[in-house]
Order: sequence, then structure tokens, then C-alpha cells
Amino acid sequence: QTISDNVVDIVLPSNTDVTNLIAVYEISYGAHFFVTELKQVSGTSSQDFTQSVFFSLLSQNEATLVQYEIVVRLESAQIEEPTLLLSSNSGAFVNTAPVTINMESNVAITDFLLKDIKLNNAIALPISSTDDLNYSFQIMPLQQGFFSVFVAENSVFNAQNKGNLSSNTLEFTYDVVNPYVVSITRKDPTAEITNNSPLTFTVIFSEAVDNVASTDFEGMSGFTPTLIKENDTEFSITLNTNDSSFLGAVFLNIIPTNSIQDKSGNLLSNSRRNVYQN
Repeated sequence: QTISDNVVDIVLPSNTDVTNLIAVYEISYGAHFFVTELKQVSGTSSQDFTQSVFFSLLSQNEATLVQYEIVVRLESAQIEEPTLLLSSNSGAFVNTAPVTINMESNVAITDFLLKDIKLNNAIALPISSTDDLNYSFQIMPLQQGFFSVFVAENSVFNAQNKGNLSSNTLEFTYDVVNPYVVSITRKDPTAEITNNSPLTFTVIFSEAVDNVASTDFEGMSGFTPTLIKENDTEFSITLNTNDSSFLGAVFLNIIPTNSIQDKSGNLLSNSRRNVYQN
């Protein structure tokens, strides 16, 4: 505490309840403190110190009255360093741009600027915020492929000038190219002319694809296709027939209307490869 010009300045811990404090003091014998004409008793009388409280000290002979202003302040609470969390509603693979990035801080921050956003193969568009905790901005990939974003440590600061920890990193792949069929070739048996059944074909796509089903393929009437996924780009299609008397060319096509797409949601190019086997 400090006393200056009859002003007593007291600093208490930040979590102190100042609405019901009891003052403890020593004064000369016979003297008394009064607050708004109410006599105070050390260690007993309580006051609300939300605002300044004025104590009047009356001497024993009641000849002297001195007023003291008691000011109670709370020390500043320690504020955590900012922890930044980046998030996006977009998946890891995107075929539209820009991508919206949301940033949430655990404490209020100041001076969040475009230069604080660290990017790989992208640029950032203007920042907007709803309050001191929540921000959003968009990033635009410069070219196809991988791009990422994060906020480096000590880029933004809280009210006590503590810098942030490094944020998490969001990574994306920008892809606007439609996948296509690279090849459909006979896998087993390999001889062009055969009397074996079934016949197995290998289908290879230009990139990783999803939603590939046996119903996306067609062959000769009476042949039923079955599908085995070898990896994200290669599939085995087997054509089975119960007609042991069949002789002739067997073909395998991908039907024009299908739901095959790459990881970014680009649909399969409407390519049709006719593969005939005797």
C-alpha cells in the first residue's frame, strides 16, 4: 500500500472480493474512524470498496478531524499467451477457390495483419473479424497442387504484450483437372485368343479416384462384371459368363454416365475406351 496526501492506495490480488472488506488499523487512544458518520471498529466493520471510501479520523478531544480516501485496486490478472486454432469447412482436396480459413484465439488479440499469415503456394485476401477472438480470411492457391497456411509464433499479442504460440497448419491440394482412363488392358489370361473364362482386365486411371463400382462397366450381354480395387488408381474387372457355348469378341467399356471422381470432386472425363478380346 502507499499513502500520499491523505490518499491510501491499496493493491489486492486480482481475485479479491472488494464488496465486503474489513479494515484492520491502529489509531491513537480515544480517536475514532467514521464512514458517513458511522463509527468504525477495526477488524469488525465492513465496507464496499468498489469505489473510493472516505474514512474520517476524529481525535480524542474531538478538536481535529482528518479525512482519508481509501482506494482499493486489484492487480492485473495474468493473461495466457494467445493460442490460435485455424479451421476450414473445405476438405483436404479442393477444386474451387478461394478457400475460407477461420481463426479462433483463446484470448483477445490485437494487430492481426495479412503479413502474419504464412502461406505456401497461395496468397491471402483481406481479414475480417466478428470480435477480438474470431477472425476469418480467404486464401487463393497460385497454381495446382499442394498449398498450406499457418500463423507463426509472436505474430499477434494479447493485452499484456505476450506473443502467440505458432498455430496449427492447414494443408490442401488444389485440383481442377478431371481424371481420365489411361488404359484398359487384359490381365488374365494374357493371350488375345483364349477359351478360358472368366476374363480379367486392368483399368488404370490418371489419378486417385473414388466411387468406382462394378456397375460403372459394361461388357457383352450375358457377362457379369466384378470389381477388385488394387489401389486408388488401378482396378481389376472380371467378366464372368455362364454361356459355355459363347464364341467371339468380348468387350469392356466404362459407361458414359457414372459417379467416378477424383479426391477433389472432379468427375471422370467422358472418355470411352473400347477394348475387345477374342
